[in-house]
Amino acid sequence: MNAFRPWRIFAVRILAGLGWMALSAAPSLAAICPRVTCEGCAVALVMEEPRYDFDRGYGQIARLWQASGGNRLGVRLADSAAMQVVGLTESQRALSFMLDSARERQPDGTWCARPSHVTFSVGLREAVVHVARDLAQDPCRRQAVLEHEHKHLSVYRAFFTQNEASFRARLAQAVPVEPLMGSASEDEAHQVLKEAIRSRAQIVTAGLFSELGRRQEEVDSPAEYLRLSTTCGGLIDPNPRLETQDEAAP
Repeated sequence: MNAFRPWRIFAVRILAGLGWMALSAAPSLAAICPRVTCEGCAVALVMEEPRYDFDRGYGQIARLWQASGGNRLGVRLADSAAMQVVGLTESQRALSFMLDSARERQPDGTWCARPSHVTFSVGLREAVVHVARDLAQDPCRRQAVLEHEHKHLSVYRAFFTQNEASFRARLAQAVPVEPLMGSASEDEAHQVLKEAIRSRAQIVTAGLFSELGRRQEEVDSPAEYLRLSTTCGGLIDPNPRLETQDEAAP
C-alpha cells in the first residue's frame, strides 16, 4: 500500500520552480539560434557535356561498369562467342551542395549551427562515354554504339530538366528548420549540420533517382537490341544475356 506523502509533491514543486527560474534567466533558444526557412537556398541545374573515351578494351570497360554502376551496353557480338561490354556511359548524378552556416556559442559552452545559405547542384556532371576500342576502329559499329549511349544521355538531360521544380521543392525540405544544438566546437557544429543536410537530401530525392533509373532501363529494351542486331550487318546477337563479373573479358 502506497501512503500519501505530501512532502514529495512539495519537493517536486520546489524543483520545478528552480528549473523555471534557471530557464528564464538564460538567453532564449530563439535569441541564440533562431529558426530558419529555405529562403537562403538555391538549386542549380547542371548539364555538362560528356567526354569521350575510345581507348579501353572490353574488359576494362566491364570493370569500370562494375565499379561505377553506369549505363552500359553489354551484348554478345555477332562474331564473338563471349559476352562483351562494348559501350558505357559513366556519369555522376550530381547531387551536391555548398553550405554557409551561422554558428553561435551557447551559455553552456557548446555550439549550435543553422544554415545561412545553401546551394544545391543537381544534374549531369562528369559524364564519360566509353566505346570499346575494337569497335571504335570500325566507323559503322562505333557510330551504332554512340547512338545507343546518346540515348542514355538524352534521358539524363530530359529527366533533370523536366523535374527541376520537383528537385527544388524536395531539397528545400532537406534544410533543417530547427538549429542543431550541442556541438563541442564551432567546426563540429558546421560538420554536424552539413551531414544532416546531406542525409536529408539523399532521402528526399531517392524517389526521383529511382524513377531516373527506371527510365534508363527502358533504353535497353528488346526493341533497341533488335535494332542493333540489324545494324552494321549484325552488330550483336539479337537475344543477348547480361554478363557476369566472371564473364567479363580481360
